[in-house]
Amino acid sequence: MATAKKGGFTLSNLCCSTVTFVADATNPNEIILIQLLDKLLEKWKNNKEECSLQQIVEHSGIGDVKCVGDLLQHSVFSNKLEISTVTAWVPMLQIWKRLRDKFCPNATLFYSSEESGMELFYTNDPEVVGNFYLEIENDDGDFDVYENVKTEKALEILQKRFHTYETNFDTISELAENNGITCNIHQWQYADIDEWD
Repeated sequence: MATAKKGGFTLSNLCCSTVTFVADATNPNEIILIQLLDKLLEKWKNNKEECSLQQIVEHSGIGDVKCVGDLLQHSVFSNKLEISTVTAWVPMLQIWKRLRDKFCPNATLFYSSEESGMELFYTNDPEVVGNFYLEIENDDGDFDVYENVKTEKALEILQKRFHTYETNFDTISELAENNGITCNIHQWQYADIDEWD
């Protein structure tokens, strides 16, 4: 499969991740801890839109954790805290494991991380494993990105875009390449969160 590109430039070194803390929906105390962590993240950011992960490490008191990257955004949805980051090369998940252990130890921690230049598409989220990440050049030269689509939907998108009934992803990728269209097809692979220590 082809090397992923965004906006016409190959991205190397940048690993985009979504990290999700999930509390037991039936336990109000656990939900409060998730909400507390969200408020602490906002405080540690000093109300800036983005901040470095190292700044969070320093303010949180979780010990010495090396992480090169930025916290882009965070939001609470019911019993979930979802965080978006960009880091160098790999997901750098140690920070989130330590924050979980300190502030909400009963929460489950899921992540999905992609680093297109290294063709790294890993997750521990059972709702994402095996699904597809598609980047398809559109008529304007930009890219349509589908981050988490099931096999049937991925085929439907690709077949419609390339006017084919082909069901083999590699063949569709070759068809796109032969027509001068960048089409990157990646399947999300499982990797335990502890593999990134």
